Amino acid sequence: MHLVNPITGQQIALPSVTTIEYVKPIFDESRSVHEYEYPSHSSREAFFTPSIMPRCKLREYCFQFKAFVFHDAPTGSYIVVLIHKPFTHISFARVGDDKWTLLRPHCHYRDCTYKDGFLYAASLMGEIHAFDLSGPAVTMKIIRGSDDDFDPDAVQIVQAPWGGLLLVSRLKEFEDPDPKVSALNTMEIKLHRVDDGAEKLVEIDCLPDHVLFLGLNDTLCLSAKNYPALKGNHAYFTDDQEYNQRRKSSRRDIGVVDLGNNSKEDLVSPQL
Repeated sequence: MHLVNPITGQQIALPSVTTIEYVKPIFDESRSVHEYEYPSHSSREAFFTPSIMPRCKLREYCFQFKAFVFHDAPTGSYIVVLIHKPFTHISFARVGDDKWTLLRPHCHYRDCTYKDGFLYAASLMGEIHAFDLSGPAVTMKIIRGSDDDFDPDAVQIVQAPWGGLLLVSRLKEFEDPDPKVSALNTMEIKLHRVDDGAEKLVEIDCLPDHVLFLGLNDTLCLSAKNYPALKGNHAYFTDDQEYNQRRKSSRRDIGVVDLGNNSKEDLVSPQL
């Protein structure tokens, strides 16, 4: 595994994928890695039943979900964080590490950010798990809201311009009753600010003079005053292709949501 600068081509070696829990190398006669033994991620029942995967399959689409590089200001170094399958666990490595460290026991993460020695990871449970990576042993605290029925379909965490953290949750529905021919579409966006002191999420109903960009890439929160072409208190979003990639004829989930009333404006025609 390597970090690659797409502009300069510079590469930095990362710990081997075989040091991540669940991944076991299979060697050929020349003692080169030929395949991997890797748990199926299609269902929890199959979790402990390993599959044999070629190197290219694991590398291209079966393992990595999302990767981050965070600057660790106190040490002047960097931390690489990987959200990976099965069940989108999180592993991390510091500069100089020879293996990845799995953050147990939770899973189903979709996004994370790093601030003041803490890795904040957003879970599909509608929670934020704050891992303290500053000490020799990793500790964790759970930051959750008061809505027990909260069940988002997509979550993102973003550092706001004023220094706080926001959890952005998207609720989706199938446009067509038959999920085999339809894709999930964003119907509502909920916002919570992170109250670190009280260790809870506080729901808010607007972002005056600010705008959000949501998608599978980094989430952004910008000041609308600095970008007159953008609408304040709005979220611009794209789908993550999780349900769209096998439905080429489905309408893409790309649009703008007014955070004040959750009204949505589509930005593409029904079919690209």
